[in-house]
Amino acid sequence: MGGRDKKLIFTGLFFLIVLLFVLDIFFGSVSIRPSNVIHALFRTTDKSLETIIFKFRIPKALTALIVGIALSLSGLQMQTVFRTLWQVHMFLE
Repeated sequence: MGGRDKKLIFTGLFFLIVLLFVLDIFFGSVSIRPSNVIHALFRTTDKSLETIIFKFRIPKALTALIVGIALSLSGLQMQTVFRTLWQVHMFLE
């Protein structure tokens, strides 16, 4: 796989993460129109709407993003450690 293919894959994954983050803010148990969510993000609107978005949906989306990053990094570390130990054990026999 060439460098251009990797850039294309990572760019696509980045935009997919951004899209899913935005969708996580738009959709929830309380039905709010996307236009109202956008207005609440950039202007002062109804207090209940602001509470739902800023105290529930955005922290939930950020938590999901941070947990996903942490899980992927921990999986990378485990794979690195176990692969290294497996290779060392293989050469010692």
